[in-house]
Amino acid sequence: LRRGVLRGYRKYQKVPVVGVLMRFIPRLRDRQLADPRFGFKLTTEVSVNSTLAVLAQSQRGLKNFFEEIEFVVPDFLLTILMDVLIVTMLAPAAVLGGSTRAALLAPSSPTLVRMLTRLPASAAAPAALPFLRFSIADRAAAFLVRGIEFTLVGTVCGFVGQFVANTVMILRWTHRKEESKIEASTPPLMRTTLIWGVYMGVAANTRYQALVACERVLESVPFVHRAPWIAYSGIFSIRLFNSLLGGEQFVEMARKAGLHI
Repeated sequence: LRRGVLRGYRKYQKVPVVGVLMRFIPRLRDRQLADPRFGFKLTTEVSVNSTLAVLAQSQRGLKNFFEEIEFVVPDFLLTILMDVLIVTMLAPAAVLGGSTRAALLAPSSPTLVRMLTRLPASAAAPAALPFLRFSIADRAAAFLVRGIEFTLVGTVCGFVGQFVANTVMILRWTHRKEESKIEASTPPLMRTTLIWGVYMGVAANTRYQALVACERVLESVPFVHRAPWIAYSGIFSIRLFNSLLGGEQFVEMARKAGLHI
């Protein structure tokens, strides 16, 4: 283990919740060690998007909100899952020691594994070690790879979310003996899934890559180190703006595709 990594790990073990999570979730541990603000960014992303999702649902009225709670809960859970995956995918991971990375980069490792291991976490992500350098081609490849990953996440979550919603609708109308409304009430599953995949792979990927770049610029400003609250306020504001913009982009894309949001 590198000495700096070990010091950081011991420091976080003194923080009750963070220490326990780092002990049992290696992906969170490695990213928290690489970026001390990773936990704040993850918490901000989840809380902002969850709040916006609940507010969007509650605009229909408190009565309708509770009548459609079976739609709200799955949507809420999928929102949290997508936020965790997105923030984790774009966050650099600490290099704990030389053995694991050396094994992945060894000639005996699969070519694809070696290629992906050499890439940064995002187009604007800093290197995990001071002596590492990423070329423009590396960063462009990272942008494309994350776009593919975002597409997969969006496709799977979009399919699951719409499938659950359609199933609930069918059960509801069947229970009320109004089967004639089923076909008119259920959005097309595959088209909705496709829209989610395209949205995540193109629009969301571009926005989040730009978000990471903005956060890196903010955190590199010298006086921010002396006033950490500026960095935290800036991160919160950037992610709030990104979430609001993302919601508008998705609604616009869905309407152009003929979906009623």
